[in-house]
Amino acid sequence: MRIKELLCKRLKELGIDRLYVDSLKRKYAKSYMQTLAVKMLIENLTIKAERIMGNKIGEECGIELYGRGEETEVNYKIDKGEPLIYPPQTPFFLIDFNLWDMMTDEERKSTTLQFILTLNVIRNYLWDGNLGVLNAPTEFFQLFEKFQKGLKYSFLALNKMEIKGDNPIVLNPYGNIIADEEILRNSDTIILGGIVDKGRRIREATTELSRISGYYDLPQVKITLRGSIIGVPDRLNSIVEIVLKVKEGYTLEDAIISSQSKADKLRRLYYEMTRG
Repeated sequence: MRIKELLCKRLKELGIDRLYVDSLKRKYAKSYMQTLAVKMLIENLTIKAERIMGNKIGEECGIELYGRGEETEVNYKIDKGEPLIYPPQTPFFLIDFNLWDMMTDEERKSTTLQFILTLNVIRNYLWDGNLGVLNAPTEFFQLFEKFQKGLKYSFLALNKMEIKGDNPIVLNPYGNIIADEEILRNSDTIILGGIVDKGRRIREATTELSRISGYYDLPQVKITLRGSIIGVPDRLNSIVEIVLKVKEGYTLEDAIISSQSKADKLRRLYYEMTRG
């Protein structure tokens, strides 16, 4: 369930069919309600009764949304207050940056940009509370702030392992367990390596990361496409999106294919052709 569904359900329970949302844009999942739900959770906003004039900008789940204007009187608006919805704590994606010092400056920037894209992917489905960083150094946050000036966020910054729910796994391209829909759907905490190793200097980087950070005993799961990792996206944001799509009902193969970049598709095509 996406958090927009929680918001729609709650508004209907309150009998609200018109809502003033000011200058809200469809930033996440091309949805006003998803964007509004994320905004309300991050900024501690709620719904308050207040008469205000506005122009209709859209409608979702049977609720009319209004922005600035003078066409129609609306009786509810967004304001500071107690939470209106309580999102699920899982799935929880934890990105471990314990190999940060082994990366080049270029790789650190690339990793940070992938994390920013991952945050956007999370917000298309859930919100910041479903994403955490582990062992992230000060430089990571400095780069994050540099690339995303003024962005409000609430993802969790952890110095020690935190597992939520049941069946935690590590997504590792060198893992000894092959991912399937059941494994991904049943896993509440999913750990990924926050590392870009373009020079392949670190042998089996995610395995090494698991040892250093002390969770090597957790299931090491690799995502494959018809038995091979070739053509499976390896960027953090793409991997997280694959898992979320599977949790939403996609088959694993469909989730992988729909998340492939052009480069991923070409690598897979070449692999299929040379394999005969």
